[in-house]
Amino acid sequence: MSRFLSLFVALLGLQTALTAQAPTTFTIQDIPCGSISGNGTALNLPDDAWSQRLAIGFPFCYWGATYDTLRIGSNSCISFDPGLAANMYKPFGIPAPGNYQAIPANMWNSIMAPWQDIHPGMGGQIRYFTDGAAPNRRFVVEFDSIPYFGGPNVDSLYSAVVMLFETTNNIEIHLIDRPMRGPGSYTNGLMALLPPHDTANLSGITLNDYWGGWAESNKGFRFLPYGPCGNATANLIQGRVFFDMDADCAQDSIEMGLGGQLVVANAGGLFTYTDQLGNYTLAVDSGTFVVEHIPLTLHQVLCPAVGGHTVSFNGMGNISSGNDFADTARICDDLWTSIGTSFN
Repeated sequence: MSRFLSLFVALLGLQTALTAQAPTTFTIQDIPCGSISGNGTALNLPDDAWSQRLAIGFPFCYWGATYDTLRIGSNSCISFDPGLAANMYKPFGIPAPGNYQAIPANMWNSIMAPWQDIHPGMGGQIRYFTDGAAPNRRFVVEFDSIPYFGGPNVDSLYSAVVMLFETTNNIEIHLIDRPMRGPGSYTNGLMALLPPHDTANLSGITLNDYWGGWAESNKGFRFLPYGPCGNATANLIQGRVFFDMDADCAQDSIEMGLGGQLVVANAGGLFTYTDQLGNYTLAVDSGTFVVEHIPLTLHQVLCPAVGGHTVSFNGMGNISSGNDFADTARICDDLWTSIGTSFN
């Protein structure tokens, strides 16, 4: 398995929320990676800044609210935040993995594709366009051959495509090339779909292996919303991943949920990540699904011992809850050595 990361209208110069509903859940699919088309309107963005407000071309629903405009950030982000302004300073420092609290307030309500320190003022191009016919249009943003800030402009060029789809409200991120910044080092990045900052549980769909230092190429992700922004009749597989301190396969009051944990269905065809409390939701069609948790390097799944959870749905609109995973520390072999010498 390969590594696995609220919409407003222009009115009197302001962005006003069209709807305000409950947060949306996303299920993720691995998809073939797309390519750069070279089409669209070019944005001349300086380092660490947001664009002017741009028309999407259709209503788009994100985390339970609907927008017809957005802003593109020079550091590979797309924001629906109404409080931003054109050329407003855009932070570039990526917090340590898992530290949601350190994400600045004006970086929430954003598609981070990923959030990283690139510099379009030094080369490459950002373009955007809307194509297709209603009700199946798409809004496309292309980040084409953009260097990292302070990095070499030849062997460290970032290219990716982000797509927003009408009606389904699906989101796609195509990482065409996110290379090493320079010899022996990686550029930090965070790929996530972050909700508005005032959401009760400050968590997003964060791809755990795509937070921190990493490189990737020819990799595509499709984010499928469930709820107000998507398919409200899907079946839901729900559960929690937690650290089982006493190895009894039940979460006690002192045992914490584990955020940013990968949960997959049917060998990775569908997947998602746990929120900060360790909860996850997978939205699926009818059929039988084998749900597994892929633990961190130093963890192992204690319960269920083998095979994960098998969940079957005959129809639609059903919920299967309690599909929990208890993690424990991985047992490592003891290391020992023997030193001897001869009398010669």
